[in-house]
Amino acid sequence: MSSPPKAVLYTFNLSVWAAAAEWAVQEKGYGEDELEFRTVDVVKGESFAPSFLRINPKGTIPTLVAPLSNTLDAASETKYRALTDTVSVLDFLDKSRSNLSKTHTTSQKPAPVLSPATVEASGLSTTLINLVHSPEVDPNFLMITTKDEGELAEKSAGFVGKTFVLGRAKAMEEYLATEDLIPKIKKILEEKKAQQAPLVRLFSGQASKEEKEGYFAKSKGAWEVSLPKALATLEDSIVGPYTLGDQLSLADLHVGVWLARIVMLAAGEEAAKDLKKLPELLSTLAKPINSAEFKVGPKVTKFWNEIIARDGFKKVYEAGLH
Repeated sequence: MSSPPKAVLYTFNLSVWAAAAEWAVQEKGYGEDELEFRTVDVVKGESFAPSFLRINPKGTIPTLVAPLSNTLDAASETKYRALTDTVSVLDFLDKSRSNLSKTHTTSQKPAPVLSPATVEASGLSTTLINLVHSPEVDPNFLMITTKDEGELAEKSAGFVGKTFVLGRAKAMEEYLATEDLIPKIKKILEEKKAQQAPLVRLFSGQASKEEKEGYFAKSKGAWEVSLPKALATLEDSIVGPYTLGDQLSLADLHVGVWLARIVMLAAGEEAAKDLKKLPELLSTLAKPINSAEFKVGPKVTKFWNEIIARDGFKKVYEAGLH
């Protein structure tokens, strides 16, 4: 007898948003055999692979391919749908396992509801999720920012330039050179190549003076204007101790992984590997924000201390923040 079809979660251990999905899996109590995990190495450019773009044309993770519930019986041919954004993936993971689940669950762990319980809480949840997913404070952009020539030179010679930007661009070129590439996938790759071209010029030393100055200004604006503003909004909005109150919710997962990434960027990768020191790392945000007076507010600090103590968070970040 064949085993029931499983949802497939495409993830990567260095991805900020995939961490939110992995954390949701932990908090919802899924059994190890209830989901199939497949790694898409974003650093190696595997998110540009034609096979993955056929599943998710955006080439982003997390991506979740789930069997449709009305095709799970033995008499039906199983059909699937792909969820290609973080919000949809987390919503699905939350709703697909509850204490009343009658599907093929093998776990005896509790399955707490993470969705907001009231209209008011739902509105706040949406506001906070939109805040941390906004382009102005995109954690993936904050990783590749350069405020000046010195930082550009340093990042160009390291992981960001050589591996992440230029290495992924090379992988994209190789996929474009694939024989029998269908027109739809070729178009997607060509569009992504055009989008990445300014970054390739920047980190390969081919950007014009105007391009570099524009990028420096955008980088400074993200760290020194947009990020403090976002943190102030969080401070004003958090109910406490979690974003919506006493219980962990979906908003906490989105906000939590976003905060983990910016703390890692501020503190440095090595410092962020010591989980015992995470409480004190919030103060390192003052340096990239470029303000000696900047301090993370008490509600954001309390929120941080609550989430880093959770077993699910520790499991996702056992090798350090990323």
